[in-house]
Amino acid sequence: MVTVPPDAVEFLLSRGRLERVEPSVTSAGFLVAEARRHVVSAGTLAETDPSMAFVAAYDGARKAMTAVLAAQGLRAAAGEGGHTVLLDALRSQFPDDREVLQQFDWMRATRNATAYPDSDHPTATRADVVEAVPAATAIIDLAVRFLDLP
Repeated sequence: MVTVPPDAVEFLLSRGRLERVEPSVTSAGFLVAEARRHVVSAGTLAETDPSMAFVAAYDGARKAMTAVLAAQGLRAAAGEGGHTVLLDALRSQFPDDREVLQQFDWMRATRNATAYPDSDHPTATRADVVEAVPAATAIIDLAVRFLDLP
């Protein structure tokens, strides 16, 4: 694993892990709206389909992080580890919100175990959803503050 320095955005760009795109606050706003819907869906599905509920909460957090980058004219490059790049890029830019953003790491691991189940890694449970919904909501709130959305 590569250690990401404090100026992670430039580092990730130089490594081809981030790409420059046209900045779009409109796209960012759309992603945040979708992220909010995903978290609502997660709450609705928690009892009947915890795996899908967890993935919805995770996707809400992921899309909120993607929104921040979209507004900055950045996106994670396609390929393995693209979701980790989101965390690395945002963690370096929002040092006061590292604890909030760190929640994405366990959510990513649980989402991967749920999407690609095996006997060594349990899939998401209702209890995981109960933790993931407020974690995703906090990440969405960070994006909303950054983007100055209502």
